[in-house]
Amino acid sequence: MRRRLKKPARTSRKASGLVTRRQLATLLAVHMMTVTKWEREGMPIAERGRKGKPSRYAQADVSAWLTARDKAAQTGDALNLVQERANKERWQASLAEQTYAARSGTLVNAQEVEGRLVEMITRCRTRLLGFPSRLKMALPELTHAQLLVIDKRLREDLEDLAAPPVMAKGSAA
Repeated sequence: MRRRLKKPARTSRKASGLVTRRQLATLLAVHMMTVTKWEREGMPIAERGRKGKPSRYAQADVSAWLTARDKAAQTGDALNLVQERANKERWQASLAEQTYAARSGTLVNAQEVEGRLVEMITRCRTRLLGFPSRLKMALPELTHAQLLVIDKRLREDLEDLAAPPVMAKGSAA
């Protein structure tokens, strides 16, 4: 034998403090499209509607949002929707350009470039430090003192190249 479970009592919309778009428009003496516009601008929605069911709003939340919005408009803190849309479109266009450049190969990965530069500089340094011994093989008449001078100069020049550049007075960084 099946038992029937009692459904919990439904609270009325009025009792829950939630109203529909039409009811909110009537309460605030505005057109329903104004309420729709406010939704797009960020007005709080207590329960988002689904197919065949309207969205519902908490009057207190809507009143607080309208008050804050009006206050922001009076103090000049209000967002300029047109300007914000233009900023968004500009950043989206910039992102699209970067994506295209990356895919076409004209935008390179900074880490890859840095890795290759470090590799090239390391190879150059190694070759230059080996230069005095290769020079001795090519020119056996060089004395040990002459090779030490060449080695010392090479090391000094490599250290100068490794040091951060010193800016002259008055030059821009």
